[in-house]
Amino acid sequence: MRVLVKLHKKDFNPKLAEFSECILSYFESTDGTANLYIELKDNYLIVSNFSLTEHDKVVIKHSTCCPMLHLNPDIVSLPKEISTRGVDVGVAILVESSDGKILLSRRPLHLRIFPGVWVPPGGHIEENETVSTQVI
Repeated sequence: MRVLVKLHKKDFNPKLAEFSECILSYFESTDGTANLYIELKDNYLIVSNFSLTEHDKVVIKHSTCCPMLHLNPDIVSLPKEISTRGVDVGVAILVESSDGKILLSRRPLHLRIFPGVWVPPGGHIEENETVSTQVI
């Protein structure tokens, strides 16, 4: 089972994040940055613009190479199985050696999404798994 992202605006019901939807735009960010709250609950990562519990807020910011910044009307031409699949939760960890080097892994060339790109180690969160467990 996949763990998906839900978006929760104050005074609105939570909704599944859409694959072609910018989370920062959903929360009406005008500068590409937002202070949001996250909680992993009932196999969903809930992202909200208000505190659901005592969790700390996180700053979410667009990278200059974020694909969501460059979407165009052709996005509606995505196959239905892609446009309606939601957004999976992934976890990455930065491992730094004592001499300041960062561990990276290279994605296999046969992958459809970002083949051959260097990334920090990580993966998807599975059902009933915590972020800490997935990282280990």
